[in-house]
Amino acid sequence: MNKEDYRQWLAKRVITQTRLATVAVTIMGLGGAGAFMMEAFLVRWIITTGFISNGFLSWMITLGILGTVLFVTWLRVPGNIGDKQHTADIGETQLTLHVAPAMGAVWTFALGSIDSDQTWVERLLGLLALPQRMLCAAWYVFHRIQQLKELNIPGCAHVIRIVSRKAERVEVSEIAEKRKEDDDLPKTLREVSLIDGVVFLTRKTVGISLAPRLVDELNGWNSGSADE
Repeated sequence: MNKEDYRQWLAKRVITQTRLATVAVTIMGLGGAGAFMMEAFLVRWIITTGFISNGFLSWMITLGILGTVLFVTWLRVPGNIGDKQHTADIGETQLTLHVAPAMGAVWTFALGSIDSDQTWVERLLGLLALPQRMLCAAWYVFHRIQQLKELNIPGCAHVIRIVSRKAERVEVSEIAEKRKEDDDLPKTLREVSLIDGVVFLTRKTVGISLAPRLVDELNGWNSGSADE
């Protein structure tokens, strides 16, 4: 595959990824909104049954409680599914890189962890905050879709081409050496981290690898191009 093949492949893949994310954010947004309404009626029923009979006041308290949970969940978004910051040594220069989380981490945040070590209290609190997490995750994915649409296809395709040709972990320093013309490598690598199947390895040093499914996809595209 030449560089133009990589660009065509990535452009098509980003379109597919964007469509899938759009479907996911729609389902998650509608599901979160529906769950939020159900939770609101449940909390109001509890309040009116055991504490306050006034309809308007009970709704205000209900919305205050759920709004507080939503606000606290919103504050947790950067720590749970925000970019992770890493540093990489490029010669005598140290670059600061921001890596977007894999989509699996976003779904785990939205739907909750199945960690068996959680106490029943943690599981209960996690269940009660499920609608708010789904809404926050939908907001996050919506903005991620916008970033995918603005992806620098030639720059990202070049990085993937470098990694795929070596077929193993490639250090960021090696990528920087082969992309001397890139004045904003951290921005390019951050965009690369948005692509499903690109894996950032951050133990000791920062490197990039491709998931097996992405390698298979590239090989399939290459075979199709060769047949044509």
